Amino acid sequence: MDLKTVVVSVAASTAAAALVAPYAVSVSLQSTSPGIAEVGHTNVTGNALAGRFGAGTPPSLARVQVSETGSLQGVRSSTASGVSVYGSNSAASGLGAGGYFTSSSVGGRAMVAEQLSTTGNTVGGLFYNRSTTGGVALWGKHIGVSGATTGIFGEVASTSGTAISGQNTASNNSAVIGTGTDSLKTTGAVPRHDYAGGATAAMVPIAYGFFGSGGGIISIGTGNWSVTPGATGAYTIDIAGIAVSNPNELSVVAIPFDGSNQEACTVDFPSGTGDFDINVWRDGNTAANSDVSFVVYRGGGFGALNMPEGLSNPAQLKRYGNTEVWAKKDPVGFEAWRKRYVAWQVAELKARQADVPVDSGYPRP
Repeated sequence: MDLKTVVVSVAASTAAAALVAPYAVSVSLQSTSPGIAEVGHTNVTGNALAGRFGAGTPPSLARVQVSETGSLQGVRSSTASGVSVYGSNSAASGLGAGGYFTSSSVGGRAMVAEQLSTTGNTVGGLFYNRSTTGGVALWGKHIGVSGATTGIFGEVASTSGTAISGQNTASNNSAVIGTGTDSLKTTGAVPRHDYAGGATAAMVPIAYGFFGSGGGIISIGTGNWSVTPGATGAYTIDIAGIAVSNPNELSVVAIPFDGSNQEACTVDFPSGTGDFDINVWRDGNTAANSDVSFVVYRGGGFGALNMPEGLSNPAQLKRYGNTEVWAKKDPVGFEAWRKRYVAWQVAELKARQADVPVDSGYPRP
């Protein structure tokens, strides 16, 4: 073989080695896990499929298991839209969980959700429960047996904000805790308490106020009542939004204010348009005009205060006594009233939900 042939042969062998070298190194398949660690990197544009995957630790506890012993985040996911992390449990029964978070630090947080936008009607955390038979959408439970523990804590920094807000959209009942002006504020039915083992009754009055001897309002109090003076010493009180079909529904306390005479009040429930009458008597049996302060309780509470009188106490209802009799004797009139009532409910609910966070645009699975 001459020298030219040898040089060409060596050059060809070198070129072939240059082509083969980058592809000669491969990952070794091993029969045991974790096996022997190999040095190198992978970077592929296609899919990677494995029965289990471990990052920093063998995947002995999960399909994907990550262990970060330093200050880096164990898993970080970032998307421009949609859902960054999605957890789903398809078990039909049992204590399955879509996500479970723990923290061992004495000052740590098991889960942190932070909405970064400084504008808009945003939500820091949103929880759904789709059961139609019961359940809880958000449950805060502190199981420590000592210490000043708290199940749920709500805090706001704005003077116009609300620390905790709860609303039953089906019945228009709501309560907010920790506003700029109130520690507790409710709408809809008044709060009730179980005073006698199962029999709940209103905790707060449905109306109170103070009016003058001529019928002028001295203190509007709850603001949902009006007074109409009649004969001497007679005052008709009407509370917006309720219709009293049974006098036993109300408990009324009325006190006259005229220090120069011995006066007392009696209360009766006429069949007219008013809810009740207050009568002032001097020296036991003489009718007399006087300033009067009153407070009214109704055991079951009542609905929204701003219900129009024509809906809460229509003339037909007074004529027939109750809705059942009305529906039987005048079904057309009753149905017309019912439709107006439902329309009012829808409009009232929409108005009350104006400041409730909107979640309809969230891409639920």
